Amino acid sequence: MVNGYEDIVKFNKDNLDAAVTAGSTFAKGVEELSREYFGFAAKSFDSVLEAGKALASVKSPAEAAALQTKLIRDNWEAALVQSRKVSEMSTVLLKGAFEPVTTRAKAALNTVAKAA
Repeated sequence: MVNGYEDIVKFNKDNLDAAVTAGSTFAKGVEELSREYFGFAAKSFDSVLEAGKALASVKSPAEAAALQTKLIRDNWEAALVQSRKVSEMSTVLLKGAFEPVTTRAKAALNTVAKAA
C-alpha cells in the first residue's frame, strides 16, 4: 500500500491537514452565516418598528388594511430573498468544507488502487 514509515507519516499528516482545513473552512462559513442571520434579524426588527409607526398614523381601517397587506407582501419577499441567499451561502460552505476531505479520500483510494 505505502512504502515505508515516511510515506505513512506523510499520508497521515496530509489527512490531518485536510481535516484542519475543512474544520477551519466550516467554522468561517458558520460565522458568515451567523452574521447574515443576525443582520437580517436586525433589519427585520427595524422594519417592524417602522411598520408600527406607519400603522399608528393611519387615518382609516381601509388604509390600515392596505398598509398591512403591503407589509406582509414586503416581508414575505424579503424572507424569500434571504432564504435564497442563506441557501446559496450554505451550499458554498459545504462544498468548501468538504473539498479537502474529498481530495484526501480520492488520494486514499488511489493509494489502495496502486497497491492492488
